[in-house]
Amino acid sequence: MPILRIYAYDIKYEGLWYKFNNGGLEVEGHDPLVNLWDVRIPSQIEYGENMYPVTSIGEWAFNGCYDLSSIEIPNTVTYIGENAFYSCGNLKELIIADGTEPLNLSNYRESDEIKGLFTECPLESVRIGRDLTYDKEPFAGNKNLTSVIFSGSVTSIGGFRLCEGLKSVTIPNSVTTIKDSAFEDTTGLQSITIPNSVITIGSAAFSGCKALRSITIPNSVSVIEHGTFMGCTGLQSITIPNSVTTIGNFAFHRCTELTSINLPNSIISIGQWAFSHCTSLKSISIPKSVTEIGSNSFSYCPQLENISIPNTVKSIGVLAFYQCSNIKNLTIQDGSEPLYLASDSQGSVFNACPLQSIYLGRDLSYSESPFRDMETLNNVDMSNMVTYIGPDEFYGCSGLSSISMQDSVTSIGDSAFYGCKALKTIFIPSKTTSIGNEAFYGCESLSSISIPAAVKTIGDSSFARCKAISSIVIPNSVVSIGNSSFEGCSS
Repeated sequence: MPILRIYAYDIKYEGLWYKFNNGGLEVEGHDPLVNLWDVRIPSQIEYGENMYPVTSIGEWAFNGCYDLSSIEIPNTVTYIGENAFYSCGNLKELIIADGTEPLNLSNYRESDEIKGLFTECPLESVRIGRDLTYDKEPFAGNKNLTSVIFSGSVTSIGGFRLCEGLKSVTIPNSVTTIKDSAFEDTTGLQSITIPNSVITIGSAAFSGCKALRSITIPNSVSVIEHGTFMGCTGLQSITIPNSVTTIGNFAFHRCTELTSINLPNSIISIGQWAFSHCTSLKSISIPKSVTEIGSNSFSYCPQLENISIPNTVKSIGVLAFYQCSNIKNLTIQDGSEPLYLASDSQGSVFNACPLQSIYLGRDLSYSESPFRDMETLNNVDMSNMVTYIGPDEFYGCSGLSSISMQDSVTSIGDSAFYGCKALKTIFIPSKTTSIGNEAFYGCESLSSISIPAAVKTIGDSSFARCKAISSIVIPNSVVSIGNSSFEGCSS
């Protein structure tokens, strides 16, 4: 229902009322006795002996124009007021003429509810000829919108969230920015062309675009922002150029049809939850440029197979590979810098991963071992870049039957192999100087062990409960043997 308003105007022209405003004219209202169907607002109007530009459309200007189906706004208009198109229940076409000055759009307001200016108009076709500025997304939730055309004057686009009928968009090469949430939850969007002019693709720009099958990111983009493609459940192919250095948090979260992705050698960081719940993802190659892998980055990827961590990676966040139930083999490539593996009360990096084989190419740093109680693990092979076995590193790995350590290892930490019941033999490297407390506690199958001449200390209960050990030779280099070091060695 239209709102009854009283208008004061200076000029009447083709059914519209205008008033003077800061040297120009503002559309103030319309003559209710004139039926308006197809309105082309003039860029200027002659009055007296002068020409006056039309610079704004006032609040409630087209209130109650039930029959208005098409409107063209000239490039001289730089502002449209609140509720300008209130009750325009038949407005299907909007044309914003080409121009260089941005058009500032106010909002649609009803009681305490504030929406985008054209949200309640059943627009089907929009042509945008210049940049728009706004508080609320002007077209959000418009389910009738099927066609959007941008001219070569537009440099930034946005405001089409929840436009379910929009299937295809072509972005001109004048555009440098796709705004945050620009096409979020535009569930019918099947294809979009992004030109090389685009520098920024905003957070959640295409989040929830379930019909989007493939997309190519131009080589002008350096960051894939937070949630940019989150929930694109139909996305099967994406091309990431070598200009991209950062994949943001939740960038591809729940892209459930994505089977593989090629990350270029430019990527430095992979954000939290970046590829989590990508339930069809089978393979991913982490390039040697990556230094950080965020928390939960690949969690709940049940099809993901073998993983190789390059030596450039400095840290991996909590639960990064949580519930990756098909990962059997893990390779941590050779490197001189320790790899930090984060953990918290919820767990550590490889929780609920059924790892069977690990190649360990460098030292690990952690507060809680990422392999603790991993019963599926049966083989660990270490390179000569590993210098120590950390506390609890393989604690409770009851299926571990084979481990290979190189002479580079100088210390074996507390509880390092605690409860490794399947371990029958182990070679302690010749340069090892210390064996920590409970290092081999409860290794029930361990029958043969040779302590090298470099060892100086054997910690408390280090070989306790190793029932199968029948004999052991302690070299004269040992200066300290802890309490109960061989307690329960019944053989």
